[in-house]
Amino acid sequence: GIASGSLHGWLWGAVAIAGTYVGLRARTLFGLSNPTPRDSVC
Repeated sequence: GIASGSLHGWLWGAVAIAGTYVGLRARTLFGLSNPTPRDSVC
């Protein structure tokens, strides 16, 4: 969407970034720690 200049793609990207920010902040409400760069994905 963003590559083709679609407004929908830009809106989705902005909301996805905002949702990530909100989700990371909300983790503390559930007693979870935020991931660090040293955490392994595998």
